[in-house]
Amino acid sequence: MASALPFASLRTSFDRALRTVREYHDKVEYIHLNPVRRGLVRTAEEWKWSSVHEYAGLSGEEQKRRCGLRIDRVRLPADENTRI
Repeated sequence: MASALPFASLRTSFDRALRTVREYHDKVEYIHLNPVRRGLVRTAEEWKWSSVHEYAGLSGEEQKRRCGLRIDRVRLPADENTRI
């Protein structure tokens, strides 16, 4: 089946193992800011489906009420230098 996008517009991406808690937090922040970078909202908190609220302390039940999704958050050690 042919892609609806021209071949030149397809991007190549590479996966990468996250090695520390800090790297994990950096990637989560990057994801939270994607709608802002795309100009869809002014702040990450404005994006209805963002997990930024749950990471800021909103309960899972409140997050589910806000957008219909409950975040399955990974529990990590507090020390950001800990290898994962």
